[in-house]
Amino acid sequence: MDTRKLERKLESHFEATRIEPDPHKKAATVAAIRRAATPESTARTRNAHADGVTFARFVQGQVRFIGARTWIAQAALLAFMFLACTWTNGGLESSPIVAAFGALTVVVGLPELFKSSDENVAELEYACRFDCRHVTLSRLIILGLSDIVMLTCAMIAVPALSGMQPVEVLLFACIPYFGTCALGFWIANHVKRGTSTQLSLVLGLAIALSASAAWQSLPKVYLMASTGVWAALFGIVAVVAFLQAKEYLTRVGAGLDHLKPLSVRSS
Repeated sequence: MDTRKLERKLESHFEATRIEPDPHKKAATVAAIRRAATPESTARTRNAHADGVTFARFVQGQVRFIGARTWIAQAALLAFMFLACTWTNGGLESSPIVAAFGALTVVVGLPELFKSSDENVAELEYACRFDCRHVTLSRLIILGLSDIVMLTCAMIAVPALSGMQPVEVLLFACIPYFGTCALGFWIANHVKRGTSTQLSLVLGLAIALSASAAWQSLPKVYLMASTGVWAALFGIVAVVAFLQAKEYLTRVGAGLDHLKPLSVRSS
């Protein structure tokens, strides 16, 4: 029996035999802890936390745990986009390159974002002061700031290389960007652990290829659609991405039992 099948059988067994805590005993335990928490012990705890690492410093320290391959992939992606834009005839012909760039920017960061669940260290992280919630949020902050830098570089460089307007670069890059974000979080929320990241990567690549294929087959759609249409589409995918990210962070914050995808918990 391979490790994956054994993990699934153990998860099913523990899920089926798990005993819910007695609410009366739980309340009695909490009451005893509150009685034991004297003002002196509470003050010592607060002072210890005040002298410790803040969340801002924790986020700063997490940068070194982002794999080097992520930064290398982002730099290579940015360089390839600049080079590809010089090969086009300019104008909106660079739009599929920009759209593919937006989707691939998310793809290179997804393995780092879902690392705790994929590498089965979430349970260990929940036992730490800065637990799985803080780790996930810190990675989201770091990768989000990195993506902002990437998209800003595109908005500055692409107009100079191809003649596109900065607002066009923003819309053509951010629509597939937020679309891939929404898809990745939705998959993490609903697909069984261990396959969600791989599936997100595959579908993210599919979005990038679809953007290029759409220009090749339907170039007039890009030319005829007004800025307002693109802006409305941008707003829709941004809201969906926000809602899916919020759902994922809520599940992480609810504890280890809720970190499993919805489809697994409901089965």
